[in-house]
Amino acid sequence: MQSKFFEFHINSQSEQKYSNSQRLKDVISKKFWKEEIREGKTEYKNGHRVYDDGDNPIRIFYLIEDNTIKIYNIFDNHEEYERYLNNNPYREEDVESQKYELEIIKKEV
Repeated sequence: MQSKFFEFHINSQSEQKYSNSQRLKDVISKKFWKEEIREGKTEYKNGHRVYDDGDNPIRIFYLIEDNTIKIYNIFDNHEEYERYLNNNPYREEDVESQKYELEIIKKEV
């Protein structure tokens, strides 16, 4: 049976942005949870796996480990996203060493 909920892990920096942005919440609850949409809109940039939502500034940096999605950075501002991307090539140890909290949201279909 398909769950009505989407579980992901998120670090505290991203969690703060996520809780303060209805747009980010909408993208994750309506699109990002769907694997086919997520995979179709994911690009590899500077070593990062980045979900690029399209005609808006929302970008989600994530990794998948043991079937668990970990969001380690999230943007709804294009300048901040560009700055982060250009100054932070992907380094596994940076991403792995962060503390992630479980977040469970209701999927919107």
